[in-house]
Amino acid sequence: MSSLSKEAVLVHEALVARGLETPMRAPVQEIDNEHASV
Repeated sequence: MSSLSKEAVLVHEALVARGLETPMRAPVQEIDNEHASV
C-alpha cells in the first residue's frame, strides 16, 4: 500500500474495519505464484 497517501490508507483501513471495503489483494506477483502452483 506504499503507493497510497497516508490519508488514503486511513480511509481504506476505516472502511475495512466497518466491513464496507475488502482488504487489499496481494501483489500481482504473489497472485501469479498461487495460480502457477495449482
